[in-house]
Amino acid sequence: MSKKCKIRLDVYIHLKTVKTRSEESSSTIRKRVEEARKRQYERYGREICNSRVSYDTLLKTSPLTAEQQRTLQQFSYKKNWSNRTQIKVIRLARTISDLKGSVSITDQSIWEAVKLNSLGERKAGGISKKNELIN
Repeated sequence: MSKKCKIRLDVYIHLKTVKTRSEESSSTIRKRVEEARKRQYERYGREICNSRVSYDTLLKTSPLTAEQQRTLQQFSYKKNWSNRTQIKVIRLARTISDLKGSVSITDQSIWEAVKLNSLGERKAGGISKKNELIN
């Protein structure tokens, strides 16, 4: 009797550096990252970041509002996102909020996380321009 294996593939893409209007120095960025990590360590009571904390703990400590949940569900449905993708977007939104010093996940960070995820899909050929929700 042969065993069937499930295979999981993660695809990584390389992106070019994008020039922003207000360039931050490396030391300024380093300081924001250190402060964001400190907030995460305090939130979770140990040295763990948003990318590694359990999903249950993430939602318990940073619940989404009803409107944020609806927005994410709409994007998920229209873009045919898996639960795994939705969780990645929530984790990214939490990190974006941490970098901006916000105690909760903001609507703006949800939009940014969705947009960043959509850019990755578009680069991989997963979205056509006419089906895009965010420009």
